[in-house]
Amino acid sequence: MAVITIFSGPYCHGDEVTRGVVETLGYRPAGEELFKQAANQYNMSEERLQRSLYGSPSLLGRFTTERARALAYLKATLAHLLQEDGIVLHGFLTHLIPLHISNVLRVCLIANNDYRAKLAMETDSLSEEKALKRIHEEDSKRGEWTRHVRYHDPYDERLYDMLLAMQSTSVKEAVESISSGVSSETLKRTEETERAIADFALAANVEIALTEKGYDVNVTSDNGNIHIAIQKYTNRLESTKAKLKEIAQQIDGVQAVSSSPGTRYT
Repeated sequence: MAVITIFSGPYCHGDEVTRGVVETLGYRPAGEELFKQAANQYNMSEERLQRSLYGSPSLLGRFTTERARALAYLKATLAHLLQEDGIVLHGFLTHLIPLHISNVLRVCLIANNDYRAKLAMETDSLSEEKALKRIHEEDSKRGEWTRHVRYHDPYDERLYDMLLAMQSTSVKEAVESISSGVSSETLKRTEETERAIADFALAANVEIALTEKGYDVNVTSDNGNIHIAIQKYTNRLESTKAKLKEIAQQIDGVQAVSSSPGTRYT
């Protein structure tokens, strides 16, 4: 059994397709309880955790120490979840799972603006103008989010295994496509998958330790070899690298530590 992630544009039947996949495959839906688990374990409120994902577009792309910690806590919680199979995860959290974890079927639901506006007008009794405005606002949130964590636009096909255009795909057809796609041999859990999940968990733990010290970083791991991407400019780069290494080496499982300026280093 694989893990299925579904990222949906606004008014693209994300909830309906997710429910259909859960019912068809008998998989367990995961989502909101992750915020509760992270809140309980890391002493940050569910509201603050959710705001780190669902805040206004003008805030999502900005670094704050609270937001950095929240994302690290959610990554660690997700890494624990991935020990299970038969999970369906819907929403923003899907993009925190590293792309190289191979037993994940990544799905995106999108549709053109005409279709989405019509659906918004029908379901929420909005005028066309207000419908298009809401769609633009929600797309902006998704764009800020995916550019922050994945450095791509939200509906970029490179982020997904399956991209479904809902103006020409019924909910039933989408559910059938996803349910069929999850049987692919490439999605089977392997030793490589286990190592990738373990690395994800280790990187998240290192990231927690660093963000709790106020650092803006993105951490990856390859068999315990940690790399820290420094996202905030400092005129004391070598000193910062030494401090990051000192903190990271205290985490169980870390074999080696390297660091360099990251994509957002300004």
